[in-house]
Amino acid sequence: MVQILPFCGFRYDLSQVGALFDVTCPPNSLIDEAQQTQLYRMHPCNSVRLAMNRAEPGDSSAIDQSNRADDFWRLWKRERVLLMEHDVAFYVIETTYTVTGIQKTRWSVIARLQLPPQDSPASSSLNSIVKPDAASVQQQLELRKVCHAVYSPVIGLIDDTTGVDSDPRTLSDHLEFVVRQTPPIECIDDVGVRHRLWPMVDQKSKTELEVRLSQLSVCIVGGGAEFVAAIRHRDELVAAGQLADPNSPLQSILVCLTPADDPGLRMLPRVQSLKSSASITQDEVKQILSKDLLCQFVGSEPNASDDAAELAELSEIQPCVAVGTTDGAWMIVSPVTNGFRESSQTLANRITRMLQNARGDIGELATHTLPLSFTQLASFIESASKSAKAGLFVVQPPLTASDVVLLAENADVVPEEWVRLNPSIPTGLVFASLDQ
Repeated sequence: MVQILPFCGFRYDLSQVGALFDVTCPPNSLIDEAQQTQLYRMHPCNSVRLAMNRAEPGDSSAIDQSNRADDFWRLWKRERVLLMEHDVAFYVIETTYTVTGIQKTRWSVIARLQLPPQDSPASSSLNSIVKPDAASVQQQLELRKVCHAVYSPVIGLIDDTTGVDSDPRTLSDHLEFVVRQTPPIECIDDVGVRHRLWPMVDQKSKTELEVRLSQLSVCIVGGGAEFVAAIRHRDELVAAGQLADPNSPLQSILVCLTPADDPGLRMLPRVQSLKSSASITQDEVKQILSKDLLCQFVGSEPNASDDAAELAELSEIQPCVAVGTTDGAWMIVSPVTNGFRESSQTLANRITRMLQNARGDIGELATHTLPLSFTQLASFIESASKSAKAGLFVVQPPLTASDVVLLAENADVVPEEWVRLNPSIPTGLVFASLDQ
């Protein structure tokens, strides 16, 4: 059984900072150096200074960045840029966005998640399917030790379908019902994605939600570095005899939970690129693949990549992937229907293997995750083509919640970029202190 609890969060005082969007930032894994610089310029109190403080001239080690983050954390609390909630709360989030002209809504809740016991690092009710790299874990471990705060929530999917016997609502419906009479705090980004936040402080509502959440299983699909760093920090403190209280915030992590059955749940697509020493055309690719697979030409106009990627995502009978070459042509590739359903990853691997067997000059596979949406696919492809980094592209549809559940059941571990929520949950909606 997992323990998911409300907490006293710290939030920006909007009367001091203005628009909430100006002080939020994407998850660390989506921020490159150029965007980090842009976020620094956006607002002097942007949360990137906490979650991903940049290196400065004169730094002797990476710990200097964590020390600066702690300085900002303390300064903003002292100057009341950040205000502490008067009571423990769950933080309900409604995310509204548009994809292929259709508006979608996703419900989530930010809470404290108790870490698994030392003698049981993984269980059927709490596990992680993402494998973080060692450098990211070390960075998050230093940040947690120095700042005694959690700035970015890990992302968890929960297996909710309906409530307890007396409450047949889904969790998403439950959250919407609880907050519908309360004015929200809004954050609207530059591409029109809207996040609305409600602190849930009513005691009866909190108790009901805490009981409901305790009955669910949690699968960590984002923030793997933060999750592993929190466990390591806890274990170090316990080994040193400095942490005995099982209810200490140091025994927990900040988590943003989304029901796996929420109709607004969507994840990022993936782009795989294959290098080739010689040009490879769409006709050649089709000739190679059509021996065992179905190939449907989509087009070669500028937006053909977006059309192909979206068509691949819409397939429900058999998985499809979008395949494009640097000559600008795109097609949809799918297996011959035979009653056996394979995953899009298996299909992509099969396509890669067929092409490599036929063309020995095709090099290693590189995987990329689109930063925001399909609308950025065309520019990504154009950039990769001009730099001669790839000769062919395979665009896999996003994993579905059922894919994630299957991965968790099989105890599989995948790169974190495979299962990122789209849109992502911004850092800066609420922070958690580890000193409470």
